[in-house]
Amino acid sequence: MEDLHDNRVSYHLDRVHYDSNLRELDFGDWEGRTYDELKEVSAYRQWIDDPAAMTPPNGESWNAFQSRIRGFLESVADETGARQKRCSNVQGIDAEVSKVLVVTHGGVIRQIAALTLPDTAFWELSVPPGERLRLRLSWDGTRLLSELVRSE
Repeated sequence: MEDLHDNRVSYHLDRVHYDSNLRELDFGDWEGRTYDELKEVSAYRQWIDDPAAMTPPNGESWNAFQSRIRGFLESVADETGARQKRCSNVQGIDAEVSKVLVVTHGGVIRQIAALTLPDTAFWELSVPPGERLRLRLSWDGTRLLSELVRSE
């Protein structure tokens, strides 16, 4: 957090805001354990296969995780005025674009993509540590949708 505050000028950010909704899924008893440590655990394998059907012991349910990330997306839509204007790729008109930099965990990034990129499943996207994923978000009248922006 301090690094982002110190470097916000280089990112051309007007302000920095911490949002607890962007924390990683609470893995409960699995927190801090590696894949190799858990790969033979039946409940973990069930969670990998269908995270909505299996909650980590003493952890956060998938529905709670999705709801938290949806709450973040709704706050972005409100703060950027996206609900009041539609972006050009939705209506074919130019609209003022608000830029938001989100620095968070891979699971949260995947969840944002799964909730906003049409036909994208959570495990479908790979987001290695330290990598970035750039999405162009637009309001379709009911929710934020996104398209993947490829780096040049």
